[in-house]
Amino acid sequence: MFEEHAADLEPNLSILNIDPPDHTRLRRLVSKAFTPRTVETLRPLVQQLVDDALDAMAVKGVADLVEGLAFPLPFDVISEMLGMPDNDKEQIRDWSAAIVKTIDPVITEEEVIAATEASRHMDRLNDEVIEWKRANPADDPLTALIEAEEDGDRMTARELRDQVSVLFIAGHETTVNLIGTGIYELLRHPDQLAQLGAERLDLGRGNVGQHVSFGSGMHYCLGASLAKLEAEVAIGTFVRRFPSATVAGQPEWNGRINLRGLEKLDIDFS
Repeated sequence: MFEEHAADLEPNLSILNIDPPDHTRLRRLVSKAFTPRTVETLRPLVQQLVDDALDAMAVKGVADLVEGLAFPLPFDVISEMLGMPDNDKEQIRDWSAAIVKTIDPVITEEEVIAATEASRHMDRLNDEVIEWKRANPADDPLTALIEAEEDGDRMTARELRDQVSVLFIAGHETTVNLIGTGIYELLRHPDQLAQLGAERLDLGRGNVGQHVSFGSGMHYCLGASLAKLEAEVAIGTFVRRFPSATVAGQPEWNGRINLRGLEKLDIDFS
């Protein structure tokens, strides 16, 4: 039974899972839709989303940072970038969580079955979105992906769908953890938070610029500049507006091995 469901998971043709020469070809096409200029144009949107989220949480006094900011921010931004329709966030979040579980080194049969079903739903959604976007092109990265061409080379329908899938999932799953865990660790280490408020951050590492958080080499994260923008605005705005905020109660973790992060983090804004 386990093998049957595992076999149902089609090999993914996204740039995350392939090597040259296919990786080189597809990354060249996909990167046309994710230029630094495109990402920087999103700064006003990101700032507005962060401000609105923090306003709403501050009114509550105590609020869940993951639910209120860390998840909706990157989800809404990547949805906007890809021109995704306004679907049920919680349903898509569940599908995404089930799919990314497959990259853990240990996975149960139930999780394989859930991932298989979630992949079918996500593929169907992305096919529908792409078809709609073909008929309604706009000035957005999804249209750019559909129209991307170099020397007569274009992505096949399945290649396009798989690029959209990985960009959509990776575009919010990882950044949720970056924002949530980043703020949590700063609140746990007030000396480091104080340094950040003096616009100087020193975590005691001499080689701080040599981390591999975004990978390296030819598989360096295509969305690194977007993740950095979202984290810069979200974390920066949070610590400036609420320097005295504290963690309320115990945080809840998502239980993953890869993409480990917070499931719930209550913050006291008072």
